[in-house]
Amino acid sequence: MPMDVTRVSQTLIGLGQSPNLASVLLVSLGCESVVLDEVAEAIATVGKRVERLVIQEEGGAARSVAKGELLAQDMVMEASALSARCARCPTWCLASSVGVPTPPRACSQPQP
Repeated sequence: MPMDVTRVSQTLIGLGQSPNLASVLLVSLGCESVVLDEVAEAIATVGKRVERLVIQEEGGAARSVAKGELLAQDMVMEASALSARCARCPTWCLASSVGVPTPPRACSQPQP
């Protein structure tokens, strides 16, 4: 793989693995040099939901936008629920999950 493509892949993986993101939606035209599945798999190793959307596979921009909107709405709802659950967790519980492939939702605190 050319060095520039490797750098782009590493950058996307690093961004996707950020603890500031609850989930990731990867969008591709379908003709890039970056291997989308490899990027998705690497991001998923930290326990995040990763969805991929390939415009050429979806049948064009309009269908891709419609599907992307539905996926993004679902991801926002999941992140909101996660945020609400974790707001009740003590700080140590959240801190213990930083850098570990277990998302904060695995908190051992009882949930109402």
